[in-house]
Amino acid sequence: MLARVGGGADDAGAWFAALTSREEFLKLREFMPDASTTVAALEEAVRRFADERAWEPFHSPKNLSMALAAEVGELLEHFLWVDSEPSRRVVDDPGKRQAVTDELADVAILLLNLSLSTGIDLSDATEAKMVRNAIKYPPPARTP
Repeated sequence: MLARVGGGADDAGAWFAALTSREEFLKLREFMPDASTTVAALEEAVRRFADERAWEPFHSPKNLSMALAAEVGELLEHFLWVDSEPSRRVVDDPGKRQAVTDELADVAILLLNLSLSTGIDLSDATEAKMVRNAIKYPPPARTP
């Protein structure tokens, strides 16, 4: 994890460059989306990344859901024993923010892999669930 070897984007670039050839580093950059990236583009990047490493045999729904649970546990560790209100400020510390960011990304990547493995479109599933949630949990009536 990048949080364990440094910090920001420059450190991440140096870390990747030190572990891989320049060519491999440039290939990895293809998987680093920008702020306007769609869920479909993230799914495609995650799929290509796993395909290039021949990880598909290991990406069964069972394995991915178990890995997802483990990564959520790692995310939870950053907030363990922190009261509710102070937990909002955990990410104010740059080191902790990077660690939480990395864990959120791990969760997202595994969720996207699970979506691909099961053939469930995450965008469609989220949209449909939000509609059901809106019906189940209507906003409180406003008083004039």
